[in-house]
Amino acid sequence: MTIPATFTGIPSAPTTTAEPAVSAATTVAALRGKFARPRTSVPLYLDGGAVAEAAGLEQILTRAREADEMSNEDPTAPAIEQQLLDAHERAEASRVDFELQALTHRAWARMVAEHPPTPDQLADAPVSAKPDFNVDTLPGALVRAQLLRPDPGTEQEWSEFWDDLSDGQMAQLWGNAYALQTRDDGSLGKSEIVSEILRSYAGS
Repeated sequence: MTIPATFTGIPSAPTTTAEPAVSAATTVAALRGKFARPRTSVPLYLDGGAVAEAAGLEQILTRAREADEMSNEDPTAPAIEQQLLDAHERAEASRVDFELQALTHRAWARMVAEHPPTPDQLADAPVSAKPDFNVDTLPGALVRAQLLRPDPGTEQEWSEFWDDLSDGQMAQLWGNAYALQTRDDGSLGKSEIVSEILRSYAGS
């Protein structure tokens, strides 16, 4: 049993042919109202203790099941399974989904300019990996600027919230925010999974 992160949906009805949603003849002015910058939902478990407990119990349960198979004694796995379910339930009860939306490229450029790397950060980094921004101040600023839900509140409230996060929780939010901002969404590319789904519908 694992604590789920995110889920992806499958289209309920496939299309065998796809026409461009926007004609090539459409003016750029008309396209402005059709843009939808990328979004993502990041699950954050505020009860880090329950998450850690569940992860540890999963390992213990695996060993207990193996031991039970080789033992004639009463099995120990059922009790551990219940503990795991309890920890999982507490973790899920603390889950909050953070909905993020990428900034425009100009807003992102301004943010990077407002958070330049410090002299110490530049001096400590290898020549081939000099930071483009202040790695201490930009992560929280980017997540707050992208955040659609929940409401980030005032700057002070957000700062206090950010300071209370563990390294893992912060990395979860910041890593997804940075990937959302910088990933290339220029093309859907060829999806083997989508192709497989379409073939299955075509054969039914």
